[in-house]
Amino acid sequence: MTTDMAALRQYTWTEHTEVLIKGKVKRTLDSTCRYDAWGKLEKTPVDAAKTSETPRTMSKRPLNRKKADKADDVERALSLVLDYLPPKPEQVEYLLRNGNATLGQAGPGKAEIRFKRYAKDGELLTFTFDPASKVLLKIGINSCLTSQEKDPVTLDAVFETLPGGTNHLASTILNGQTKRYR
Repeated sequence: MTTDMAALRQYTWTEHTEVLIKGKVKRTLDSTCRYDAWGKLEKTPVDAAKTSETPRTMSKRPLNRKKADKADDVERALSLVLDYLPPKPEQVEYLLRNGNATLGQAGPGKAEIRFKRYAKDGELLTFTFDPASKVLLKIGINSCLTSQEKDPVTLDAVFETLPGGTNHLASTILNGQTKRYR
């Protein structure tokens, strides 16, 4: 991961993110991504008009308030993505050293490492990788928007390899099961 992150500093790419609530697409984001001189990932929305569609104020009308609450949940869910992607090598090493990781099979030719408490309690982060090449294929995250294990969210991040061998995040799908909208 560290080698790939260093190699990605020379690239600029487009990232596509879909946010689903109760299985329905509520927001789609396309961003141009690159690393700055200090190694921090910068994301610039491709279409700034799309990102400003989300209502930000509370209304006295219940329908508008519900829409604003949903938009708030979408924003909180998207901020969760930043907690996990790209994975922080120092956090992964810490979890490995402290017994918060288990190794298992994910199918033929695939292995997985399951991490408990990557960013907070009650969550599960799963790295699926090719054990022969040690290339990361997918990251699956089961977490919650709140600390009381309410409003579960899942994040599926798929990785691909560039022709030069650099592995990168290709797509993410964030799915929220917000209980207050059921």
